[in-house]
Amino acid sequence: SEANYAQFRYGAQANLSRAEYYYRQGLLKAVHPTGSGTVDLLLNNNTAVEVKYWSAEYLTNNIKALAGQLLNYNDLAALRRITVEFVQTSQDPVTSEMLGRLGNELAPYGLDLSKFVFTVVSNPGIP
Repeated sequence: SEANYAQFRYGAQANLSRAEYYYRQGLLKAVHPTGSGTVDLLLNNNTAVEVKYWSAEYLTNNIKALAGQLLNYNDLAALRRITVEFVQTSQDPVTSEMLGRLGNELAPYGLDLSKFVFTVVSNPGIP
């Protein structure tokens, strides 16, 4: 559907924006370094970056799916840290307050939360 396509396109724009940001900083090592379905970006210091262009409602309704994805990253032992960046949507954005509660919501799924950093990133002009 058109709505699904738009969401995919905006998510791709968010990924590209973050890759460009890290490239300009001289920190980007690879984009999708280990193939499809893995981390979005890998930085020179072996920090992985997972970019999410999710609304607050989508995050709230998909905690279990997020936990499942992040559990896969626990097995990537070479990663020093995994930063999950929530690029703010223009409507219903994820907030820092939501991320403050996210650890508690993910805890029941058995994640090693010490490896993860959750952050909000300003919208780079994506609708």
